[in-house]
Amino acid sequence: MNLKYFLVIIFLLLLRLSTNSQEKSAKSIVLKFADSLVGTRGVNGNIREFAGNVRMEQGDVNVKCDRAYQYLDENRVDLFGNVVITQKDLIMTTVRGTYNGNLKIAESNDGVKITDKKVVLTASTGIYSTARRVANFTGNVKIEDDSLIIYSDKIEYQKDSRVSHATGNVQIQGKQSDVILQSDTLDNYPNSKYTLAKGSPKLFQIDSTVSEYVDSTSLIMKKKVKYDTMSIKSDLMESIKIDSNEMYTFRHNVEIVRDNITAKSDSAFYYKKEGYLRLLGKPVVWYDKTQLFADSIIIYLPNMKLNRLDAYVNALAATMEDTLEISRISQIVGDKITISFVNDSINSIVSYGHAQSLYFLKSDSSREGVQRNLCDTLAINFESGEADNIVWLGAVQGEMFPENVIADPKQYYLQSFRWDKKKPKKLELIQKKRI
Repeated sequence: MNLKYFLVIIFLLLLRLSTNSQEKSAKSIVLKFADSLVGTRGVNGNIREFAGNVRMEQGDVNVKCDRAYQYLDENRVDLFGNVVITQKDLIMTTVRGTYNGNLKIAESNDGVKITDKKVVLTASTGIYSTARRVANFTGNVKIEDDSLIIYSDKIEYQKDSRVSHATGNVQIQGKQSDVILQSDTLDNYPNSKYTLAKGSPKLFQIDSTVSEYVDSTSLIMKKKVKYDTMSIKSDLMESIKIDSNEMYTFRHNVEIVRDNITAKSDSAFYYKKEGYLRLLGKPVVWYDKTQLFADSIIIYLPNMKLNRLDAYVNALAATMEDTLEISRISQIVGDKITISFVNDSINSIVSYGHAQSLYFLKSDSSREGVQRNLCDTLAINFESGEADNIVWLGAVQGEMFPENVIADPKQYYLQSFRWDKKKPKKLELIQKKRI
């Protein structure tokens, strides 16, 4: 045989042996170091017991622990004491666990933690696939990065995309935000700064005000903190963060409650930095004795202080002045209605375009009939929460009906009158204790 061909054959054989060895090394769990080694044979085949500074590896996965049992025929190892499993920059730690070399799965039922750069994930039990680079954790789950914390019963975390899917008693809280979100399920996409919550999602924005007072006993100036929480619920909730601005979208059966203002609609959009809520889909807003209706309504809450309500298209403001006379409801309609506030009290109501008004007149001692007016613009100014003066501007028309002709107040209602008796109730924020 030609020497040249003989050398080629020898080279190919050596290359194949080397490849087989590398493939076997990649598939098998290989011991790198241990203080002691004992080999036995049991019902599960060949077993090797390692103790003291145990170091093993499989491909890019490195394993450290105090003691280990390696089942050679199953390519599996049980790990005990200070268990650390590393895959590149991901570190999984526990007190006791298992690593399956065939399935490439690390598992623990004794409290587990994963650290992946700035992401820290902890739970009662956890499984991490080194092949798929996906963690599935259950029981008192907590996942935290530099911007937020998520609690849940279960979570799937994808290392490469940092996407997490949480289910069961989910709560997400921003580290630099006063917003808490709770839901049945939550999908978080940190790279795109997008979050989707489903299953009765609820958002709470916590606002606090600090006031000073003099303690009557010690005569020392003290501070008192008052918490005022805005709650929003819907069927589906989305949030996206652009630069430093947070925007939330709420869809279907939206209910909003904050202090003395309440609202509901089919959908809502909350721009947190700008401090306003846009309501669409048959929105209704309650403030004190007044209900506001329109095709769309904007609630302005800069620094969580009620500043203004703007109602657009088919706008109606209806006020029940006396709960003992529930049919005598004052009404204002227009193409747009603006209600302004000062120190949480109504300062003015202005109706723009095709304005109409209906007022049931009353003195201190008796009813005095009903008055209806039409004009281009209607403005009402308030003093100490009560209407002080009314101004009608442009093409003003009016009619007055004395009290003695009023049999049924409802027959004088404006054509676009509405009234909603189903006022949403405030949600209670219950934060469960987590690990």
